[in-house]
Amino acid sequence: MLSMEEVYGKTIKDISLCYYFDPIEQDYLKEYKNPKKGKANPAWRVLFDDGYKVIIDNYNR
Repeated sequence: MLSMEEVYGKTIKDISLCYYFDPIEQDYLKEYKNPKKGKANPAWRVLFDDGYKVIIDNYNR
């Protein structure tokens, strides 16, 4: 997150573990609302005090 300029100066309100399904990585661009199967990876959801959210899912790649 240190390289993400859009979060500079923001205050973190919450960090929680979640599961993230990336439709691009799973090749579901045309049917992203109705995937038949796929792999959800553990990720971190970071919520800032202004409501902005960041999902960090690339720590295991």
